[in-house]
Amino acid sequence: MQPRRSTLRSSPHFLVVSSYRVVASDGFLGSQATREAPTPTYRIVSNTHPDERELDALDPSALKARLITAQSELASYRLTVSQLEQALEAARAANERMRDQLYGNKSERVVAKPTPELPFDEEEAQAPPPPFAEEAPDDETEHAEAKESKKRTKRGIRRIPANIPRIETRLEPSQDQRCCSSCQSELILIGEERTELLDHKPASFQIQVLVRPKYACRHHEENGVVTAELPKRPIPRGMVTANLVAQIAVAKYRDHLPLHRQARIYLGQGVDIAESTMGEWLKAGAELLAPIVLEQHKELLQEPILHSDDTSITVLGPNEKKTNTRRSFLWVYLDLEGNTLFHFTEGRSRAGPLTILKTYVGTLLSDAYSAYDAVVRLGKIVPAGCWAHARRRFHKARNEAPDLAAIAIEVVRRIFAVERKASEANASSEERLELRREQSRPLLGGFRKWLEEIRGSVLPKSVLGEAISYTLNQWIPLTRFLENGRLPLENNAAERAMRQVAIGRKNWMFAGSAAGGERAALYYSLVVSCKNLGIEPYDYLRDVLQRMAEDPSRAAQLTPKAWRAAKTAESAASA
Repeated sequence: MQPRRSTLRSSPHFLVVSSYRVVASDGFLGSQATREAPTPTYRIVSNTHPDERELDALDPSALKARLITAQSELASYRLTVSQLEQALEAARAANERMRDQLYGNKSERVVAKPTPELPFDEEEAQAPPPPFAEEAPDDETEHAEAKESKKRTKRGIRRIPANIPRIETRLEPSQDQRCCSSCQSELILIGEERTELLDHKPASFQIQVLVRPKYACRHHEENGVVTAELPKRPIPRGMVTANLVAQIAVAKYRDHLPLHRQARIYLGQGVDIAESTMGEWLKAGAELLAPIVLEQHKELLQEPILHSDDTSITVLGPNEKKTNTRRSFLWVYLDLEGNTLFHFTEGRSRAGPLTILKTYVGTLLSDAYSAYDAVVRLGKIVPAGCWAHARRRFHKARNEAPDLAAIAIEVVRRIFAVERKASEANASSEERLELRREQSRPLLGGFRKWLEEIRGSVLPKSVLGEAISYTLNQWIPLTRFLENGRLPLENNAAERAMRQVAIGRKNWMFAGSAAGGERAALYYSLVVSCKNLGIEPYDYLRDVLQRMAEDPSRAAQLTPKAWRAAKTAESAASA
């Protein structure tokens, strides 16, 4: 489909301009992907050329007025053409961006090239850092420079834990082989060769039979029968242990196996469990674990620095039809150690952060989403920005303005190189802060002046213009790390936590209801916290499910952080 162009009727005195729109090519986006560029519609002034006799009849003042009118309309014509050209260029750029999103490379890896010279770099005597210096890792997109040589990854099994049981099988030679071929005497044992093969035994079910002997007095039957009490179970009257509930939860929220897939797997092992039954078990388990997540929330509010981010999930409507869905959100909050809390909301308004952070006092590291402004305005939270987000915007502008974007990317690379230097030196937070102020602050000072200088020469709505505006508007939060040596430069920890949700929703597709979204937030809070704190989620869940069934008042002692501390103390005491 060809774009409908402006109709311009040339005249030395008059101008006719019709409406204008840009239509994407069917070969790329299809007939449904029409994009209209908003441009003004100009009224028709005239389409009649005055003849010479009419002009001769005019006096000089009238001719002068006609000339002024013609010049004004000519300027209007040129302005219109400029507007249309800008709209067309913007549409072409948007088309290219959509093409890249659909078919382009998602990585932000930059091919090694000569390091660009910074126009504001005052360190002439020092050579710039190597072009392959790594930047902050990010799970949405990769933030690392291409290395000149990549170390080859070792194939095969990388590591076999020593605690895996070894089952020995002795392979003896035959009786004839154990006799000497020369003298026929029996060979003696001089040693052995050991070959380890990693084996696998499929998971299996077993029935736990609780046998309770009954006792009664033969002389006083009226006293009744005495038996031991049944132990508490996570599912009252349910034919299931905490181990199986933990397995189902970990399989869904860590391994991304929806319940219908788990049902097929268990059926292959000879056990037929309905998908709805497993859902009820997860619901009952969530009710037991809810007090633990509330205690997690209290732990996070005591931390001086928090990360936060959000992502969308699909939730079925009240009538449970797949065609009636709505977009809901999961918000994540985590501290520097990795203790993580997920929160479900049915919208993306400021009510989400307000619910979790209304009493928080500390520094919040997030993107520039406006929903966080409400909690910042309370006056107790210091906002901090993410340099990975800023870099990503300049990376998107590499095709539009490669030279200018390369300078911005190089600046971000250098400030992350300072962080890597501090990490390699095991610097304390005070030493890291001193290094930041010594090396990163002068670099960013020049970078800001350079951005302000080129801002006026870049179209505000271009990709580069938006990257510059984002960076300058967020300059105070972005440079907050120059005041606190513990504050990270980027929010990648929150994005890594969100990756668990992003992969999961590709498998379970949607939550069945708002209550299902809340359960997902609860289980993700515990599973991701365990992952970040170095705890096996299955071991943790099966233990705390049983303990909460026995005594729900111990929730504060069973958060992932507290549970790990208790296990560490037990190991130290037994050593």
